[in-house]
Amino acid sequence: MLPSDVNTRQVSIWDSTSFALSRSLKVQDDKLQLDVISFNAAISSCAKSMNWLWAMQLLDDLQQSELETDGISFNAALSAAAGWQTAFRLLEQMDLCQLQRDIVSFNVTWLIFYCSHQQGSFYRGTFCCI
Repeated sequence: MLPSDVNTRQVSIWDSTSFALSRSLKVQDDKLQLDVISFNAAISSCAKSMNWLWAMQLLDDLQQSELETDGISFNAALSAAAGWQTAFRLLEQMDLCQLQRDIVSFNVTWLIFYCSHQQGSFYRGTFCCI
């Protein structure tokens, strides 16, 4: 069953994937071996389906786990960021985790900042196609 915050529109493959992965990560099962790659894939899936809240929750879950967060985790979350404030907070978190920012980190943040000031929140539709 989908969460109550999901409307009745047809659920895309990315929505289904991000939902399934986000729920799988909460399962306490010895047979399910999750690693940072699993989390990164789930965060990327959320970014592609524009589910930034799920992406941020998965990043938080990763940081709370025993796994080590990497730059790819944050870059995937940056791709899902709903606005420049969220992007800047993620960059700050990268610093706190002592992770090196890279060209992807800066390019995605710049694009979010630029587009949000040029077109308001409408930029998300075109951003995911880039």
